[in-house]
Amino acid sequence: MSSGVGIINGTVGDLDTDAASFPYVIGCIVIYGIMIGIGLIAVILFAAAQIAGRKTFAQFPFFKIVRHLTIANGMFLFIQAVNIFPSMLIETSGPTWLGDLWSTIGDVVTELGDEAVLYFTFLMGVNRLLVFAAPRALWIFQGNALRLIIFCTWLLVGGITAIRLTQGNPKKFSRKTLTFDSLMDANAPWAYQATTIAGYIIPLLLIVIYIAIFFFLRKKRQSA
Repeated sequence: MSSGVGIINGTVGDLDTDAASFPYVIGCIVIYGIMIGIGLIAVILFAAAQIAGRKTFAQFPFFKIVRHLTIANGMFLFIQAVNIFPSMLIETSGPTWLGDLWSTIGDVVTELGDEAVLYFTFLMGVNRLLVFAAPRALWIFQGNALRLIIFCTWLLVGGITAIRLTQGNPKKFSRKTLTFDSLMDANAPWAYQATTIAGYIIPLLLIVIYIAIFFFLRKKRQSA
């Protein structure tokens, strides 16, 4: 298991069927599997729509960000479906190194997809804010400038993923107690702590952005 984001301890077969929490854990696992299935179907349909309408969407730079967000979502959900979720249900046999490799792949793609979704969602929010608040600044979301932003975003996501997988402590989920290890270790390197704090700040910034968009739209509607 990589040192950053260990996913789970053991499999369903390790559960105590007589424990009071057993039905709740199984229920959560079933809901989790259903959500993965629904998410995969939604991403596939959305990707198909983007491919079918690519000529139309190509006229709008915003949809280039959406395309990369869709890729990130697809990565995350696919690895959940083929790696993380099955590992919760069955105990794999084989060489230890193979199990470790498969676990590491799951950790890396999960973290990469998770971070990419966060940062591309933030880019979408900034783009929408500029549309209503500062249209003249939209040039940064066009042409080569947008390509550079997207490229730098993937570099940032890759760097954050590397930091979280190499400098953090394992984050394992116990089905018996339904708890995670501590979300932030005070002894973790500053870079790891910075990525953790950013994971909380960016969603808050997104809320602020969309509140600002609401007031800009309300002001325009009133003036009209």
